[in-house]
Amino acid sequence: MTRPPRRSLGRLVLGGSLVLLSLWLPGCSSAITEARVEQAMVESFSHLLVLQQRQRGTRLAAADLHPTADCARQNRRGSTSGPGDDWVCNVTWRTPRATTGAAAYSLTVRPDGCFAADGDGPADLNGEPTVVAADGEVVVNPLWAFDGCFPLH
Repeated sequence: MTRPPRRSLGRLVLGGSLVLLSLWLPGCSSAITEARVEQAMVESFSHLLVLQQRQRGTRLAAADLHPTADCARQNRRGSTSGPGDDWVCNVTWRTPRATTGAAAYSLTVRPDGCFAADGDGPADLNGEPTVVAADGEVVVNPLWAFDGCFPLH
């Protein structure tokens, strides 16, 4: 059995290392960013707020809410992107009658761009699993917990 020349073995190791490095580097910057999470939260939240308010007897249109979201990761590594169960979002909005509101959420964001949001308050908006509808019926609170997704490209 013959051994490959040392120089060929070195090139093989170097080539293999470069291939591994090229596969690893694209993963350094995640497609899961604050901006994408914020946009997805704004879209999901505004539609669900309209639904909840309709249940309570108030008519709103999602286009009239002017919602914004401020989302960030709360981790020890200082990472500001990527999947994880350490995302928090604060959503604010303003109605046409100049009424303002705010809601807090804890998020788990998965590598596929989907997330689960869990309401952290205020209690009467998203802190309870049910709300009382305009007709007095107790119904599921659509803002208490919800899922959403966003494109990764």
